[in-house]
Parts: sequence; structure tokens; C-alpha cells
Amino acid sequence: AVAPSAGLSAADILAGRTGHSEDCRTKAALTFAHSVLESRGKVSDQQLSSAREAGFSDADIVEIVATVVLGCFTNFLNNVADTDLDIPRAEPVAACSTSNCEATACSTH
Repeated sequence: AVAPSAGLSAADILAGRTGHSEDCRTKAALTFAHSVLESRGKVSDQQLSSAREAGFSDADIVEIVATVVLGCFTNFLNNVADTDLDIPRAEPVAACSTSNCEATACSTH
């Protein structure tokens, strides 16, 4: 679908979907993005400080928040419009495993 065409590996996609990464900076971005989503933008001072300590500038933080908002907007609009997806539906994360994927992403990723 879209993520592999953007250069993301199956492992990258799974990391994004689960919020886990071997890379500390990526992990911090995913953790902060999850906090933004779960708190509906009302992140704590500690969560904001953690993002900054991971090396994210104010502009980077705005980009993370904008990405979360764009994902929500797209999902909400597709739900309202009952859009037929032109990409394969993602499998539940529990079914995901990158160990059986080829170099290019499988249909799950």
C-alpha cells in the first residue's frame, strides 16, 4: 500500500503501528504521538519535556502533532463518507509478524 512506496520496511510499519522501535529517537516520537492521540492533545509537561530531551525542536513537535491530527481527520472523514478503501485493509496488530515478510512489505504491512 502507501507505506512501502514511501520507503518504509515491514519492520518500520509494524514499529509505527505498535509504538515500538529499536531507535531511541523514533521510539520517543512514537511515544509522544501516542500521548497526543490518547490525551487529545493535552500532553503533560513531562511528555513534552521527554520529546524535547529526545532532540525534537518545537517545529518537530508541531510536525508530530500535525501528523496525528491528519491521521485522525482522514480516518474520521472516511468513516463519515463510508469510503471504499483502494488499499488492502491492515490486519490486526496481533496478527502481524515481520519474520515471514519478504524484502518488500507483505499485505499486512
